[in-house]
Amino acid sequence: MSCIDCGQCTIQCGYRSITERSEIAEFQAALDDTDKIVIVMTAPAVRVSLGEMFMPSGANLEDKMVAALKKLGCNYVVDVTFGADLTIMEEASELFQRLEKNEESPYPMFTSCCPAWVKFAELFTPELMPHISTTKSPIMMQGAAIKTYFAQKNGLDPNKIFTVAITPCTAKKTEIKRSGANTLTEQAGFEGLAEVDLVLTTRELGTMLREKGIDLRDLPGAAYDSLMGRGSGGGLGFGGTGGVMASALRTAYFLKNKTNPPDQKNIVFRGAERTVNWVNPMPFAGRISGIRQDTVDLGNRQLRVAIVETPGSLRGLLDVIEHDGERFDFVEVMACRHGCLGGGGQPYLTPGHRVFAEGPQPKQTYTELIYDRRDALQSGVERSMVRLSHENSEVATAYREFFGDPLGEKAKALLHCR
Repeated sequence: MSCIDCGQCTIQCGYRSITERSEIAEFQAALDDTDKIVIVMTAPAVRVSLGEMFMPSGANLEDKMVAALKKLGCNYVVDVTFGADLTIMEEASELFQRLEKNEESPYPMFTSCCPAWVKFAELFTPELMPHISTTKSPIMMQGAAIKTYFAQKNGLDPNKIFTVAITPCTAKKTEIKRSGANTLTEQAGFEGLAEVDLVLTTRELGTMLREKGIDLRDLPGAAYDSLMGRGSGGGLGFGGTGGVMASALRTAYFLKNKTNPPDQKNIVFRGAERTVNWVNPMPFAGRISGIRQDTVDLGNRQLRVAIVETPGSLRGLLDVIEHDGERFDFVEVMACRHGCLGGGGQPYLTPGHRVFAEGPQPKQTYTELIYDRRDALQSGVERSMVRLSHENSEVATAYREFFGDPLGEKAKALLHCR
């Protein structure tokens, strides 16, 4: 089967004849089971899109989303930005390790956060699989951390924990069902536990709240639970194209130089500019859309990096690598245009939903909707008390108390794929 599970067909089909398989009933069954401890984690992009099912677009409703999940009966609600910060610590460390070993390889290291892209590589470009980062995606990392570190810190029985991820992505549903990809490893002292038990899309959560008569507009805000309840602005930036790359490069600079980059703006990428078609200046510009590239100074090494949206654009990048001799060190790949902000599990576009008033409603295009989500997400990044992944004190504590060093034996066992 050649489907990569990205879910873009569900967004594009105007008749809504293609949908994800709803798992709302399974979520409700877990909530009703008094023997289960339901722990929900929410992905970065969900907080800026869930509100579209209740009000105009462009609102970051993080606190109301948490309140709604608590009202449903979830025992704990945590933030996947913590898992994103873990991902950056491992991926930035892995980047240097690979740069030393792969000097002669024509291929760069590719990011591994997007399961639709990873499945595309398995099906169509298997030669790239050894060059994809072994770090797990943020939800898989967080799931592993919840049933080990979180359970230990809170005195919980990991066998009773039921982990649910709320994501903007349909491919996450299949990611947790991949053979060998969702089981805590025996070598880390844990065996037979699923890291993530269930995935709901943004649409499914919004539908469930509507069915239960829970309106986000009527709820007071609530905060995430304290442990794993807060990530950095870098982790939050995972929600949009380029966020993974920018955060990884900042932390890579710190790991190499023991100081933060002097001008962080030099490594900020934007994945959804307010232009119809964006192409970064490259020798092959005009031949390929959906790609941005740059050369980044890490102090004692220049890295050539690129950001790619959609498999079609990736094929173009591979063409210039394999046939034109272009060299890159690190490439971020997202299967969906605009990254997770445009994920296949996000709310459907309802023309005019941005404005609530009597009379004719102005139509809102999909691109305008994405811009609203992006602006709301970026506003959250800029308001973050901690901007960089390696400055997240909770992550530092988790390594010190439980995981050891990045790429260490326990970190590799729990936070990396085999």
